Amino acid sequence: MAGAVLTERGARLVADPLRTTVPGAVSLDRSTNLAGLERQRTACDGGEPL
Repeated sequence: MAGAVLTERGARLVADPLRTTVPGAVSLDRSTNLAGLERQRTACDGGEPL
């Protein structure tokens, strides 16, 4: 169950841009969030990362 939830969250992150920049205003980088979800999923179900 937990593996399915982590897979769904990872899919949502991949569906949106991982990096967004508005020059002079803001820069967002969600790639570390995706890497963390992959590690949690691997630890949870012993499977391969996404």
